[in-house]
Parts: sequence; C-alpha cells; structure tokens
Amino acid sequence: MNIVRGFFNGIWHGFRRFLRWTGFGEKTLMGYIELIVLPLVLLVGGTSVSEALNASARAQAIENAQEQRLQDYLDQISRLTLDRQLLGGELDPTRDVLVREVARAQTLTALDGMDGPRKRFVITFLYELGLINGTNARIRLHNAELNGADLRGAELFAANLNGVQLAEANLSRARLTAAEANQANLSRANLTGILLVDSRLNSADFRLATMSEADLSNASMFNADLRGADLQRSNFSGANLRSVDLRGANLSGANLTGTNLTDAIIGTDPSDTSTFTWLDGVTWNGTICPSRIVSDANRGSCSGQLNPRPTNAR
Repeated sequence: MNIVRGFFNGIWHGFRRFLRWTGFGEKTLMGYIELIVLPLVLLVGGTSVSEALNASARAQAIENAQEQRLQDYLDQISRLTLDRQLLGGELDPTRDVLVREVARAQTLTALDGMDGPRKRFVITFLYELGLINGTNARIRLHNAELNGADLRGAELFAANLNGVQLAEANLSRARLTAAEANQANLSRANLTGILLVDSRLNSADFRLATMSEADLSNASMFNADLRGADLQRSNFSGANLRSVDLRGANLSGANLTGTNLTDAIIGTDPSDTSTFTWLDGVTWNGTICPSRIVSDANRGSCSGQLNPRPTNAR
C-alpha cells in the first residue's frame, strides 16, 4: 500500500512541478477560462458566423438567379411584342400559332420557381400588353405555376386564368370581373373581398380558400369544389352553383338571392363538423335549392331541401 501511495504522490508532485514550469500553476480560474473556454467559444462562434454568411450568400444567389430569369423573360416577350409577332400582326396562321406556343412555353418556364412578387410582375405585365385577356388570349396560362403569387388588389378585368395553379396565392381585394378561371386551382388561396362578378369559375378548386366578403354575383361555378371554404358574407346573387361541393364550407351571412344550387352537395349533419355546411343568416330569396325547389315556395328558405333529388327522380 505504501508503494502505491508513494507512486501516486510522485506523479502528483511531478505534475505540480510541470504546472509551475509551464506557468499554469499560477493561473486563476479566469485565466483557465480564457485559456480553454474562450477559444472554444470563438471556434463555435466562428462556425456560426460562417454558416450565416454561407446562408446569406445562398439567398443572394437565389435572388440574383430569379432576377436574371425575370429580365431574360421580359426581354424575350418584349422582342416578340415589339415586332408585333405576338400581337398577331400579319403572320400566316401556322406562324402565328408557333409564335404563341413559344411565348407560352417561355412564360411557363419563367414562372416556375419565381417568388410571389415576381409572379405578380409577370402577370400584370402580360395583362397590360393584352396578352392574357379574353377567351382567345394570345398566351394561354393553362397549368402556369402561380402558387403563392402575390396578386393583392390586382386589376385583371376579363383575364384568362383557365387551368392556372394559384394554390395559396393572395388575391385579396383583387378585381377580376368577367374573368375566366375554369379548372383553376385556388385551394387555400386568400380571396377575401375579391371581385369575381360575371366570372366563369367552372370546375375550379376552392378547397379551404378564404373567400369572405367576396362578390361572386352572376358568376358561373358549375361543379366547383368549395369544401371547407370560408364564404362568410359573400355575395352569390344570381350565381350558378349547380353541382358544387359545399361540405364543410361556411356560408354564414351569405347572399344567395337568385342563386342556382341545383344538385349542390351540402353537409346537413351538425355532429360532423368536417362536412357540416354553415348556413346561419343566409339570404334565400328566389334561390333554387339543391332539391330544385325554389326557396320562395318553401317558406322563404331551402330548409329541408338541401339534398339533391335522387337520380331516378330527375
């Protein structure tokens, strides 16, 4: 035992002499912190700064790439427009179709991957040139990737947005009177206060969209999917809602005066909140109920007439 104790004492005294020789033995606690901890802090901090700089560089590279993409696209469309090829001019039909398809391909490619504000710039640019207006728009935007686009308050009268992907886009307070958005995807989009008077929205996807206080008077929404949509206080007067799916939608305070709800799918089981359609405070004047009974002949509402007539009864 004495041998072992002597062995460890020797090691300890030798270690103390080593500390005195190196100067470590005279350091305070703060000295050790400066010697050991501080370099570690600097190492970790330096790594964090490096990662932040790399992230900033990557973000700037993406920003530059998107800006370059936008500028290249504007140059391409401007050239086609200035020589009047894209506006029709005096091209023969075959050449005209080719130019329009080239412009369409360039547009869809440019939009894919752009951020919301730049997508807005492209759409408003094309609209001001008259290239996406009306049923026979010069550039068809079908399948254009406009998801997440920022179109708040945009003026797009009679714009042709048929088949456009606008999921989670922001079109609050936008004005799209007489526009076309048949088969468009507007799921989870913000359409608060949007103006869609006289618009054609047949077979469009509005699932979980926010459409409170929207004006859809005289709009055609045949077979549209409105499941889970917020339609509170919206105006559907004179609108065609034949065969629409309204399960889980909230139409509280909506104006359904003269609305055609023939064969519309409405959730009537309040115990199933995922499919129940909220109809508190709805205006029913002259409404064609899902059962095809007019509300005026049913004590001024569609109560009890919310289920479509059986197929064999049609």
